[in-house]
Amino acid sequence: MKIVVGAMMLAAASACALAQDASNPVVTSAKEIFQRQSSYMVTAAEQMPADEYGYHPTPDQVPILKQSFETCQKALDGLQDSSLGGTITYFRGAKKPRARALIELTDDLEDHYSQMSSYLRMNGMLPPSAKK
Repeated sequence: MKIVVGAMMLAAASACALAQDASNPVVTSAKEIFQRQSSYMVTAAEQMPADEYGYHPTPDQVPILKQSFETCQKALDGLQDSSLGGTITYFRGAKKPRARALIELTDDLEDHYSQMSSYLRMNGMLPPSAKK
């Protein structure tokens, strides 16, 4: 009997979680991203040995970076706010609102730019955003 009651409670909780996703898909996506990324940040900081922070990109990688931004810009130019609530197939086949991909894109840019800014500052240079 306890197993049946437990299974029913689990099913009810799952249904509530799914209903929340459907009624608030953008905020739910942002919360999922925040929880995932904050966990990754703490784990990565704890994992990385201090003597391994010396990596830097090569000059051959800069054109690839610029090309990837051009590709993203083309995709953004065709995007409309009205389509952000639509569902897409995301990583590992998960169904997510289209807004999720947009949030992930901008968050990823902020993440990498903050890293670059830190490296510039550690080398006595101001990042572009600090020069405005």
